[in-house]
Amino acid sequence: MVSPVDGKPNPTFPLLEPLGQVYNGYLIAQGEAGLFLLDQHAAHERILYEKLQHTKGGQLGRERQNLLVPLTLELSPREGEILEQNLSLLRDLGFRIAEFGPRSAIVHAVPTIVPQGQEKDILRQVLAELEEGGGKKPLADLLQEIIITISCHSALKVGKKLRGEEMTALIAQLAHTKNPFTCPHGRPTVIHISAGELEKRFKRRN
Repeated sequence: MVSPVDGKPNPTFPLLEPLGQVYNGYLIAQGEAGLFLLDQHAAHERILYEKLQHTKGGQLGRERQNLLVPLTLELSPREGEILEQNLSLLRDLGFRIAEFGPRSAIVHAVPTIVPQGQEKDILRQVLAELEEGGGKKPLADLLQEIIITISCHSALKVGKKLRGEEMTALIAQLAHTKNPFTCPHGRPTVIHISAGELEKRFKRRN
C-alpha cells in the first residue's frame, strides 16, 4: 500500500499512535495534543502526489511497473488522436504504450502507484485531462493536473478496511510529506480535537 519511509518526518506533524478505523475510511489516532481523525483517501493522495512530484524532474518515467499481461485499451476516435499526440508525455509519466490500430492500444507499463485493476480507468482519466487542457494550458500546469488525477484515482478509497500495520504505515508516510495537513485539492487530511475540547464536551471542565 505504502512504501517504507526514509529521512526525517515533518516537524510540524504530531507523533501519532493509531487506535482504529471507523466507517472503513477514517483513522482514529492519539497524540500529546489530543485526538486526531485522518481521512485515509486524502492522506494517501497527499503521499502519492508528493512521490510523483519528487520524481517529476526527468525521473518520473522510471517510476513504472511492467504489466505481466499487457492490457488492450479500446479507444474512441478522439481518444486515439489524443493518445497519438501525447505518447512522449505519457511515457514521461510512466506509461508505456504501443499503438495497436486507430481504435485500440496495448499498455505494457503504468506508473508504479497505479493499483492493479485500475490501469484502464486511470489512463482514460489522463487522456480526458489531456483533451481538456491540451493546447489551452501551459505544459507545467497540465502536468500538475495530471499528477493530481493519477494520485487521486490511485489513492485508497473510503470503504477499504486497513490492518493495524497499514494504519501505522499510512500515518508514518503522511508525516514525511512536505504538506501533511491537506490533500492536493486542498481538503484536510487531519482533524484535531484537543484534550481540552474533549474535557469540555464531557463536562469535565467549563
